[in-house]
Amino acid sequence: MLDLVTFIWGKETIEDYMEMALPSLLWTANIPSTQRSIGEYSIYASPGAYSAIHFSDLGRELEGLVKVNWRRLIKGEGETTSNLLNQLSRSLQRGNHIKICAPDEVVGNGSLLNLAQLCEGYSLIVYGFPRITEQGWEILRTRVKAGEILFNKDLVAFAMEHIEQETYPIIKRENEWLVSHNCPTPIVLPDKWMVDIFATNPTINSGFDHCLPYMLMEKGYPWKMIKHSETYFQVERGRHILREDYTSWGGTYPLMTKLFFERIQQVWSKV
Repeated sequence: MLDLVTFIWGKETIEDYMEMALPSLLWTANIPSTQRSIGEYSIYASPGAYSAIHFSDLGRELEGLVKVNWRRLIKGEGETTSNLLNQLSRSLQRGNHIKICAPDEVVGNGSLLNLAQLCEGYSLIVYGFPRITEQGWEILRTRVKAGEILFNKDLVAFAMEHIEQETYPIIKRENEWLVSHNCPTPIVLPDKWMVDIFATNPTINSGFDHCLPYMLMEKGYPWKMIKHSETYFQVERGRHILREDYTSWGGTYPLMTKLFFERIQQVWSKV
């Protein structure tokens, strides 16, 4: 089972979530086809975000499909670590994996269903994704708002035209990219050790991507990397909405994460 979680505040971020992220989650082969595999969707929200989402047509559609738990931002706007620690503890009690759904991402239709089917047998699943330019994001917004449903291959084709930065090695071919993503995003099945180690994280928004996956691998947790975009793919707005500090927790783990994962190739294909 998957527990989804979103942290959200601020006018621009709420707009991105309502116009981009949430519509993509509600595409037919995402939450609607995955609802039996979703334990709950916890949304840690500012009062303004709660009102904008909960009382909207999309919010009502979401709450008609899955159990939505509205939760306050524990330390207010601009910080996510305390909220994520709370969700790790909550999902530990429920025995469910956690997937963070950022408010500024678009998830390919079918990706969530595929992801739910992968969870059994693994404590850690990791995947990489590209960020796209501001111009690309606004073009994509127009397409999503017009009601277009985008599958993984469609998002890959779009990302190939509008990628924001290449901070990881890419081998470009006509219809696919071979990518060595050096900091993939994790889906985790929390246990007590995981909660206890994350509780030592002093940063406000960092460590879940840059440290925790390698820590788990080093401890021998069973893990899997999604190596082809046909299984899971998303794009995210290029500018970072969170202030991050990769150096305050985990010692050399951010570097070890980079060195390990940059040796593994993924295929992002538009066909």
